[in-house]
Amino acid sequence: MSDGSLLSHDADLLRERRTPRRECLHDRERDALARWHRLIGDETKFLTGTDEHGQKVADAAAKNGQSPQEWTDAKSQQFRDAWAALDIHYDDFIRTTEPRHYESVQKFLTAIYDNGYIYKDVYKGLYCVSCEDYYTIETSVDGKCPIHGRDLIEMEEENWFFASARSKNS
Repeated sequence: MSDGSLLSHDADLLRERRTPRRECLHDRERDALARWHRLIGDETKFLTGTDEHGQKVADAAAKNGQSPQEWTDAKSQQFRDAWAALDIHYDDFIRTTEPRHYESVQKFLTAIYDNGYIYKDVYKGLYCVSCEDYYTIETSVDGKCPIHGRDLIEMEEENWFFASARSKNS
């Protein structure tokens, strides 16, 4: 990668059961990789942070008697404290609840919407809150998540979808 390209490592997800102790191995490896790339002269950015949206975050906050923002504020600080104690040197720590993240995502989504690459629609299916993923009856195990063994819930949500036909013609 000595062509001047950026080496980027994305964020670990903030979830109810994820703790800095469980996640430190991933960012220690990323930190070592980023240090190695810097050592050989590659322009390197090591990005990490917390994904602070979703049903799991809302459920974990409620279970702990906190608002989602209170919950994520505390969890995010635990990660920052752990990385400091482990001497992990990241270039940027971003939280998905930060205005700069929200604004950049809005700008990106507006641009691809204006260019016809995404459209809003409704999706309905069997959903695993733990996976944050949908399954079909065929991919489930007797109506349960094949990974967690938990009951899948029927869920319907409005969301954004990529216009795949548009992408193929570009």
